[in-house]
Amino acid sequence: MSTKETLEISPNEPASDNEATQPTEDQYYGRSTSDKLDYAKSLLGDVAVIGEVVKPYAPLISSLTDSIRRIYNSYDYAQYNKRISNVLLDRVDCVGAPIKALKRRKDKIESNFLNQNYYNALIRLLAVLKKTQQFITDVSSLWSLRKFPTTKSIKERFDRISKEFDDVIMDLNLEVPQDRELQKKKDAQALQADITILNEFLEKIGSPVTTSKKQISPIFEEIILIKSHINENNGNNEIKITQIPPVELINNTRPKANDQYGNVLKRLWQTSGKLVACKRFDTQQTQKFQEQLITENLEPKISNFRLCRPIHDDKEFRNVSDPPEHWMAPEQFRNDKKVGYYTYKCDVFSFGMLLWEFAFERLSYKEWSEEKIARHVLAGNRERIDQYLTGSQQEFTKIIRAAWQDDPALRPGLYKMFLKLEALRVENPKDKSITTLNPKKYDDNDEVINVFTEDETQITDVNEPECIDIIDEL
Repeated sequence: MSTKETLEISPNEPASDNEATQPTEDQYYGRSTSDKLDYAKSLLGDVAVIGEVVKPYAPLISSLTDSIRRIYNSYDYAQYNKRISNVLLDRVDCVGAPIKALKRRKDKIESNFLNQNYYNALIRLLAVLKKTQQFITDVSSLWSLRKFPTTKSIKERFDRISKEFDDVIMDLNLEVPQDRELQKKKDAQALQADITILNEFLEKIGSPVTTSKKQISPIFEEIILIKSHINENNGNNEIKITQIPPVELINNTRPKANDQYGNVLKRLWQTSGKLVACKRFDTQQTQKFQEQLITENLEPKISNFRLCRPIHDDKEFRNVSDPPEHWMAPEQFRNDKKVGYYTYKCDVFSFGMLLWEFAFERLSYKEWSEEKIARHVLAGNRERIDQYLTGSQQEFTKIIRAAWQDDPALRPGLYKMFLKLEALRVENPKDKSITTLNPKKYDDNDEVINVFTEDETQITDVNEPECIDIIDEL
């Protein structure tokens, strides 16, 4: 055979490897999803096909897992409406395990990963989880509750999120032990309980969030308030000073340390070419707008010195400075006051110590070293409380002891303590004939007894009757 002759391949002979792996449109398209998957596996192998199928889902599954973690974190730091948040967490629990299972069972449910509707449902689930986390954050702190013009709007937003959650669970066909009718009953009970307490609390403190539909939005209130103090006649022929944008002021001179004008600075107003007097205000860099309170006379009041920011997402409360040792909660001693171990329940414990000092008119653990206080508190001991109290005094000490619980989860919320104290105030109007709480006469060096007296420790049941009425409301 000459070199110019070519070999002809018979139609019955196998083609080259590259040609054999190229399916025709007739061989692939028109098949069902299951058939397409089987056909691809026969050509490329099971592992390769599954790896390609689940690749787009990897970042989505990671985002879902992270969103679930953020929701739990927000719940841990919730100060208000814990019941409402808890029923939403029931739904999060339902999807948490199946989402984690997606990582382990990729080779078992690859057909779902080829379904576009399944992918869209997971995207919707991620959106609902983010809404849930934001809602829990909004209803769990007093400053963020201002986003809701009425308490009814809290219920309306909850209903929307819960419906979206239930719908996406059905679309995903997840194996979840959720009885929808039972869940609806739990939702109604949680909403009724939390909103009732919240209404009572907000009415007591005069919050702009009320049950009235005529309530003006806090944003408009602030706009109207500020506008009324700028270039407006206040009725006594006094005109407010014009606001000057800082960018229009040129630094002219700085006051000296012994200047009689103190913090008053001279600035050149570019627009008019005149010198104007400005007063300097120094604020901490870490302070946020939620910590700047403005009175009706536009007087700034800086609050919340302990915290530099409220809880959001996975951010934690951060201590600006160490709290006084005699007010510190046990968990702060255990973690050596490290950043990240502070929650508002630490404030509840500190508030209990403050109530004790008000009641007995003396400093707690006076002249004790930090080490001695730490050993004492970590051992479960607290300051002395007289066991021979009656009436309102006994009820007052119940509040203190509830705040002193070693487990932060057992301490009541500050707003519940407020309502309890307010009820005591109403029941016991100021009267000179009412006796006051007085400590026994003893030196500051005397050993301070346990928070529970010897008689009380004989009650072996953990449900201590004197504080159960507060703790049960958690």
